[in-house]
Amino acid sequence: MHCQDCGNKLILKFCENEGLVPYCETCEKFVFPPFKTAVSMAVVDRKQEKFLIGKHTNGQYLLFAGYVKKGESAEKTIVREIKEETGLNAVKYRYMSSRYHEPRNVLMLGFIVMVSEGEIQLNTDELEEACWCSFDEALERISHDSTAEFFLKSAIAELKKNKLWPTTKRRARQTCPARLFYPIFRKALSAFVIFAAGAAFRIAVAVVADRDFVERAVLAVAIVHAFGHFAADRVVDLVHNNNLLPLL
Repeated sequence: MHCQDCGNKLILKFCENEGLVPYCETCEKFVFPPFKTAVSMAVVDRKQEKFLIGKHTNGQYLLFAGYVKKGESAEKTIVREIKEETGLNAVKYRYMSSRYHEPRNVLMLGFIVMVSEGEIQLNTDELEEACWCSFDEALERISHDSTAEFFLKSAIAELKKNKLWPTTKRRARQTCPARLFYPIFRKALSAFVIFAAGAAFRIAVAVVADRDFVERAVLAVAIVHAFGHFAADRVVDLVHNNNLLPLL
């Protein structure tokens, strides 16, 4: 093993609380073994009932995965890798757990990822095929004793407990007997207010018929205004006394 900065060969040196750690005598610093980070993605459909499993060029069925590039977050890696490998869009995702993948010296971050509907466009450089599988079918096809199987089982356990993202269904409006009569009640109330306002205006004119025009007009407007407040108060009492507010 050599130093990434100067290229000189490293030696093992005791580091407090760490034990024997590679050390560069030229740079005079400990060099902790680096390892890469990658995301492993258990891809599900919108109903969260099926997994998308890919058959790689080595013949193994595995989850979709990819390395986190320099300056990139794990979330951005998910969106990029899903698009590159399947042509689909990552809609939602949730972190599950991590696991060290020794064969490639990489830390794998496991996610459940929901993708958009659409035609799958495979990256044929890495994948031979991809198929939607039920939970049991996915467990049968996935490469056994692999990191992919570990994350797949974790995802299935999560989804069997409860769907991570509730499906958006429009709630049906609750129907009660009073609601059925609401349109009739509303039209009748409107007709009553219009009729009553006209009647009040005619009564007001008749009451002040013996006065001059200006006095009659002012008094008529005042009477109609007062009646309007009276009618509004009655409507408010009607609504509250009969618990009709939820219907409005």
